Amino acid sequence: MTNPACFVPFMLLFKVDHADHDPTHLDVHGQALAIVEEARKRLAAGAAGVAITYSANYNQTLTIHKTYASGGWNTHTSGANQATVIAEMERLMGLPENSDVQMKLRIAPISTMTYPSDLTPYQYIFLDLVRIKVDLLDQGWDVLGWRNQTTPPGEYAVGGGVAGKMPSDCKELIQSVLNLYEKQYALPTGTTPG
Repeated sequence: MTNPACFVPFMLLFKVDHADHDPTHLDVHGQALAIVEEARKRLAAGAAGVAITYSANYNQTLTIHKTYASGGWNTHTSGANQATVIAEMERLMGLPENSDVQMKLRIAPISTMTYPSDLTPYQYIFLDLVRIKVDLLDQGWDVLGWRNQTTPPGEYAVGGGVAGKMPSDCKELIQSVLNLYEKQYALPTGTTPG
């Protein structure tokens, strides 16, 4: 039986540098492993699948959706910051011991840069956010909302980094919709976020 979908604030504290010995701060491998372990836990609890939000460029978003639409699981995402964690997550998913999560763990991309000119950045972001609701949450998938130590309280780690400074209307759209999903698809009472 599949449980109702949840949108879960998911904290991934990253290592600031190689001298960072705080055990709660994870290197790229540790962050990727934490995502895989959380996915496995949520699948065991009845989620139809698990996805994690990801700051993507537009071409990555296209590739991610095409991969899943064709029945694949490895999007071959690459780049810096979050992309290094996603690449490691997919590498871990390719190991025999993780083959059970290959089709049940996905990336939920939000395009934060390099758009074609047929729509505005705001419109592309809006479509990505709708897709998270319709294709994942409404289908019983849990979505992990990526947070880290650089995100202000109550916000998600989408935009910034490689994407640089986003237009304020785009940033407000992302944060307000993800916070709406957190309320609409709240964790059941008595459970804690990852």
